[in-house]
Amino acid sequence: MRREYRGKPTRSALDRLHDLLRGVAQVVGGDHVDIGIDFHGRVSPAMAVQLIAAFEPYRDRRLLVFTGADAPQDKVDDLTGNGIEVIRAGPGRLVEGQAMIAELGQRDYRSVYAIAGPEVFSTLVEAGVLDRLYLTITLQLLSGEEIDTMMRGPSLAPPYGMRLVSLYQDLHAPAGAGQWFCIFEPQ
Repeated sequence: MRREYRGKPTRSALDRLHDLLRGVAQVVGGDHVDIGIDFHGRVSPAMAVQLIAAFEPYRDRRLLVFTGADAPQDKVDDLTGNGIEVIRAGPGRLVEGQAMIAELGQRDYRSVYAIAGPEVFSTLVEAGVLDRLYLTITLQLLSGEEIDTMMRGPSLAPPYGMRLVSLYQDLHAPAGAGQWFCIFEPQ
């Protein structure tokens, strides 16, 4: 089931986004982190513009929005008119992994820290551009209809093999349940 978000982003969603960006900045280098966004067709163009407005506190950084070649030109113009660089990375509606990495390389990016949902993660895996996976596993049981799997799309044949290269257990978070921080690399 594919969901497209059209409403106004909620305050709690925006707060989670800001917390996430602050956490990434702390982990990978403070104020020198640029931000690239691929909504991967899951938000309407109007919603994308609203979400981009949520990045106002980060306007001292380079903001990149990735899209496919078929993105509506008026929406691209809205974003570029607000100082956001739009990168067309793929011939269709969606971003293609190899094209995105090539575009980033042309802009002198040497590493990408991607926090991705299932669609973007699948794009990176299928393109063969995933060098390392950092996976946090919280030791809690969850249920519900809004829980996503790690990847989406057709079955991978052959399966994408990963090997564990590091494992850390945090016994105290979240809320005393504990969690594992895992690092995997392709086989």
